[in-house]
Amino acid sequence: MVEHGAVSPEWKPLITLLETILGRVWEELEPWHPRCVAVTAGHAGEHGPAVPVTLAALGAGASFIDAQLEHGGLVVDAMASGDPMSTDNVWAEPRWHALAQSLLAGQAPGRREAWAGISGMAVVPSGWNHGGGAALSCCVPGPAAEPILEVLNRYEPLVAASLTVVHASTVEGADDALRMLRSRAVIEQAKGAIVAASGCDAHSAWVRLRTASQNFNIKLRDIAVALIEHIGQAPAEQPAGLPFIRPDDATRDVARRTWQEITGR
Repeated sequence: MVEHGAVSPEWKPLITLLETILGRVWEELEPWHPRCVAVTAGHAGEHGPAVPVTLAALGAGASFIDAQLEHGGLVVDAMASGDPMSTDNVWAEPRWHALAQSLLAGQAPGRREAWAGISGMAVVPSGWNHGGGAALSCCVPGPAAEPILEVLNRYEPLVAASLTVVHASTVEGADDALRMLRSRAVIEQAKGAIVAASGCDAHSAWVRLRTASQNFNIKLRDIAVALIEHIGQAPAEQPAGLPFIRPDDATRDVARRTWQEITGR
């Protein structure tokens, strides 16, 4: 595991789980000879905004992820935009000149050989939105082929669920874990409805929900519930025993307009 900044010992169960997930990702990416796979997440400080932290990473090139948190790179850009990104040659991108210079200037002692073996990179940001977002990333010695992004996309929901449930239950308490669990369930329902109606992929559906949430300053989980209720013309089915999500009229109106944009009716 690589760490950037201080991570509380209470995060250990989450980190252990993430390392297990990364092991499976690594196995599927073996044909592309991965140099590293990692999970990075926003880690809210006690007296300041969320700062990126490499929670878990595997591979000789893992320190390359931390370097991006200092000098800029694909991980930082993908987390900021919320869009999956890839490059066939991370060193040829002028946007990340400082990253390349940090290697050339000898600012990475002991890492030159590991970093020199990295060329392509792919990053998929996660739907987990606590503390500033998250991302699942991979570095490879050759081009970042499309199947690499497909593997990362398949494992992103598992990473997001782990971040949501394990972090909430171990760091924030059981009540917050229950709220996050319900939020995740209803967001997945809404994503599924958008995919079915528009034919887009799951990430694009997530982006539609997130954009509506940001544009109207409404919690994403509330928009998701309102959307499900608008589609079904009935109260959304929510898991028993968890705090009930009840959207207000303004949120219902945003959900109605969002659905009209998606379906054209």
